[in-house]
Amino acid sequence: MATFKVCVKNIRADKTYNVKIRVIHNRKTLYISSSYYINSNDVTKGGKIKRQDVLIACEDIIREYQDTIFKVKHIDDLSVSELVDLLKTKDNLEYIDFLSFGYTFLEDLMQKGFVNTALSYQTALNSFRNFLGVSTIDIRDINRVMVRKYIDYLVETNTGVKNARYAVYTNKLSALHNRMSELYNNDELDILLIKSNPFLKITLPDKIQTIKQTLSVIQIQEIASLKNSNKKMTIGIDLLIISFCLCGMNLRDIFECSDYTDGRITYQRTKTKRKRKDNAEISIMVEPEIKELIDKYKDPTGKRVFYFYNKYASYVSFSQTVLQCMTKLRDILSLGDTFSFYTARHSWATIARNDAMVDMYDVHQALNHADKSMAITDIYIRKDWSAIDRANRKVLDLIFKK
Repeated sequence: MATFKVCVKNIRADKTYNVKIRVIHNRKTLYISSSYYINSNDVTKGGKIKRQDVLIACEDIIREYQDTIFKVKHIDDLSVSELVDLLKTKDNLEYIDFLSFGYTFLEDLMQKGFVNTALSYQTALNSFRNFLGVSTIDIRDINRVMVRKYIDYLVETNTGVKNARYAVYTNKLSALHNRMSELYNNDELDILLIKSNPFLKITLPDKIQTIKQTLSVIQIQEIASLKNSNKKMTIGIDLLIISFCLCGMNLRDIFECSDYTDGRITYQRTKTKRKRKDNAEISIMVEPEIKELIDKYKDPTGKRVFYFYNKYASYVSFSQTVLQCMTKLRDILSLGDTFSFYTARHSWATIARNDAMVDMYDVHQALNHADKSMAITDIYIRKDWSAIDRANRKVLDLIFKK
C-alpha cells in the first residue's frame, strides 16, 4: 500500500520551498508538488515544516489521496508513476469544464482538416451555451432534467422545429460527453469520475425531417455560366461545377486526390473509406464539359490531380476560402441559408433521380455511400464504373443540353 508524507526538498532561487507530498509505492519514491510555498524560516534545520496551517492543509490532501486509492482494487499492480498520474488527475478534477473541452476538441478537428464536422460541433456547443447563459459548466452538473429543459428551449425558440436540430445537437453533445468519460474514467482501475451520460435515452419531440437544399437544372446552368472578376470567387464557382460534374465529389477528396489516369479520376472517399473493405474507391470519367476546368487547376508536378495543396497552407485554409466563396455566391444568387459546397452533391443526386430518371441503386453507387446491406454483395461483384458513367452522362446532358 502506498504511503504519503508532507515534506520539502530543494530551496528555490527566491529563498522559498514548494511543499510536496512524498509518495512511496512498491519501494519506489516520487513527489507531487502542492500549491503551497513557505519561507526558509518556516523550515527547521532538520527539514521539518513548522507551519501548522500548511501541514493541516496537506494532510487533508493526503486523506483525499488515500480515499482515492482505497477505491482502486488492483493498486499494487500500478507503478509509482502510474499512481502519481492517477492522483494528479484527481487533483485537477475539481472542475471539469464541458464547454472548454468541447471547443478545444473542435479546434483540434479544424487543425486536422475536418472542417464540416468541427462546424457541426461548434453549432451545437453555441446553442447549448446560449441556453445555459454561462461560458463554463462542470460536466457533472449536466443532468437529464437540464437536457430536457434544453430541448424545451430549442422548441420555444423555434431552433429545433425550424431546423430539425434536436437529434443533431444532442448527438454532438452526447459524443463530447462520451469522449470526456473515456478520458477521465478508468474501468480497469474502477475510477468513475463522470457517471452516466444524460444525453442518452432522452425522448425527443417529433421533428420535421431536415430537407437538404438542392439546386435545379436551371440554377446549375446559371452557376456554370456565371462570370466573376474576383479570382477567389472564380475558383469557388469552378470547384462547385467540378464537384457536380464528378457526381458530387467532396471538397476534401478534390484537395487530396492523386490519380488522374486515362481520362478518369479515381480516389477513395475520405468520409467512408474506413467503413468499407474496398476503402470506398470510386472512379469517375472526366467528361468533355469539365476537361478544361480540370486542366486549369492541374498539378504540374503530377503528385496530385489539382494544385490546391501547393497554393494553400493546409486543407483548412483551402476549405475556409471555398466556404467564403459559397457564402458570397449564396447572396449573389439568393440561394437560401442552407446552401453550401455540399449542395452540389445533393443536387446531382436529386437531378439524377428525378430529372434524368437514373435508377436509385445507380445513384447510390455514384454517391459512393457506405451501405452495410450491400457489403457482402459488393465483395462478389467486379468493379465496373460504366453504370456511374452512364448516370453522370444523363445528368450532364440535361445541364449542357446535349
